[in-house]
Amino acid sequence: GFNTTVDVKLQQWAEKELPRQCVHIGHLVLLDEFQGLIEREQKKSSYDSITNDLKMHVVQACRSRHQWDSKALDSLRVIQSQALQDRNVPDKQQWESATKFMENVLRKELEHEESELLSNINQSSWKKLIGLQRSTIEEKYRQQCVKELDKVLMSRQQLDQTTKANQVLRSILDQDELTTVKKNLQAQKIDVSNEFLDCHEVVFFWRLKRMIEITSNAIRQQISNIETRRLEREVKDILDDFSGDETLKANLLKGKRVDLAEELKRVRQVQEKLEEFIEALNTEK
Repeated sequence: GFNTTVDVKLQQWAEKELPRQCVHIGHLVLLDEFQGLIEREQKKSSYDSITNDLKMHVVQACRSRHQWDSKALDSLRVIQSQALQDRNVPDKQQWESATKFMENVLRKELEHEESELLSNINQSSWKKLIGLQRSTIEEKYRQQCVKELDKVLMSRQQLDQTTKANQVLRSILDQDELTTVKKNLQAQKIDVSNEFLDCHEVVFFWRLKRMIEITSNAIRQQISNIETRRLEREVKDILDDFSGDETLKANLLKGKRVDLAEELKRVRQVQEKLEEFIEALNTEK
């Protein structure tokens, strides 16, 4: 069934690709923010541009050197698997949030597909085709199912008011409710399965949405508590490596002030030599 197939696919995804993809995105975001911080500093009127090349070279070196903490990857894999296994939508707000998420994802996918079609065929022919389309049988069935499920919700609300219970927020239909809905639909010559009525799609998108929220929070904490400090240490190591490379320093630190500083350094060295020579002459006398 739908749930079994989805569970298998989600578990395979969570065990292999998902945590690696999320860490990769977190890695890119961290280094993009690091580069953005430097670029924002460069735009300030008080900024000294002499170190521009050096700083951007450090950023590129960090992009190639920085590796995410491997323990964080294992931790992420565990919490993502747990989040995707949970099917219990806790309340109405979460349910409505999941439906909105599902609508947004499907709408974007539809817009993308329509854009692809419009770019490949005559626009007027495509629009004419869309205009002539009628609702499919499945769409009509779903519209009738919605009406019957609305009746179930109304019955739950009436029952809650009578018994002071909280049945409206249950995200599944009990057997009596399923039987009632199916009988009402059969009276309209509509025969559907239990899966058709169970709104598995909404629960699926809720599981995805919850996993995304938990993952975002975990990545944020990893960046704040671990990765920022590790990146700072890497920057210091990179600068230490640069300090011993005279050719690299000459290439990265350029400009009139650098040339002037080098000239002053040479003048000072000559002056020191002259002073040593004069001192030696005085000693001989």
